[in-house]
Amino acid sequence: MISGAKMKKILFITNKAPHYRLPLFNSLAKKVDITFFLTNEKNQIKKLKAKQIISKGEGIGKLKIHRGLIKEIKNNNYELVFMLPPDAAHLIVNYLIYYACKKKKIPFVFWTERWEYFKTPLKDKVSNFFHKFLLRRANKILVSGIKSKEWVMSKGVNRRNVIITPNASEITYKKSNLVKLKNKIRKKYKLKNKKVVLYLGRLIKRKGLSYLIEAFSEIKDKNSILIIAGGGDFYKLGERSLESKLKRQVGAGGIKNRIIFTGCIEHSETAAYYSLADLFVYPSITKGISEPWGLTLNEAMQFGLPIISTTAVGAAYDLIEEGKNGFIVNEKNSKELTIAIEKILNNDELRKGMGKVSMQIINKRNNYDKMVGGFIRAIK
Repeated sequence: MISGAKMKKILFITNKAPHYRLPLFNSLAKKVDITFFLTNEKNQIKKLKAKQIISKGEGIGKLKIHRGLIKEIKNNNYELVFMLPPDAAHLIVNYLIYYACKKKKIPFVFWTERWEYFKTPLKDKVSNFFHKFLLRRANKILVSGIKSKEWVMSKGVNRRNVIITPNASEITYKKSNLVKLKNKIRKKYKLKNKKVVLYLGRLIKRKGLSYLIEAFSEIKDKNSILIIAGGGDFYKLGERSLESKLKRQVGAGGIKNRIIFTGCIEHSETAAYYSLADLFVYPSITKGISEPWGLTLNEAMQFGLPIISTTAVGAAYDLIEEGKNGFIVNEKNSKELTIAIEKILNNDELRKGMGKVSMQIINKRNNYDKMVGGFIRAIK
């Protein structure tokens, strides 16, 4: 329960409850009377220890109306409502939520990772125009970091209503299992005495992997290995998949023996991959949108890795202290990626020092306690 305050009744509207949000959601459930209204889940989430309402909604694709949501607000005495993020797909629903809250005089809060991308799609420009009205009327707006705060402030929002709640993602693991799995992976891919550069995430165009492969092909240290860990393109299969195209790029570059594609990996395996790596690279590009945050940077830093990211990643501006724990390079710039990778790989003292700074930053600033604290400030 919130210290010095009565237990507040809150409706938290969100599309999903992924594993990396459960520590936040469960912590909030211990402190306030909270109900989660999930607009894009099929079943109750067993690991979410709070009241849940699952709604499929009615509509086409992502543009759905949730009539049950409006009824939920009208028929219950909520004291605060967390809106859906101010995205194009949520525009109509958020306006309906706003009018339902206004009628019952219920304060509402936004939580967003959005920032001003370099090339904002037309649908988002339209959404931004109409969401500006709602953002200015929100009681509080929670933002993930510096770039999100800049975007919200550009909409004319009162600075006092904006709270940075540091984005967190922490991997839990057993040390004994980690060592066994790490040794198994080392043996499988023959990584003994190799310097390992890691990318971990989805294989989609927005991740900029073709630029990373191009950059790695210019690395002079032939004892280095690039591991691309993650599943293929969800929308195309076989020879048409992005994974297949990337493998052809690797073959054409004559570096087939130095780049490893793991395919899909289990969440339980991610700690082992971070643990055996020497450097983490996140080469995302602007494709429709830029990377709103990029939680794998958080996770890599948890394991004491130096990190390299592009200007298209929201988290980079909060998590990377240039030259101290990593580098930010321009998106779609393979040459800058090569230079940054070689700077770290070729200097063991720098690499180890950067790794220590990464761990210090993530432990001090971007942890679940800090994140929960931001939400509690808004709720109070």
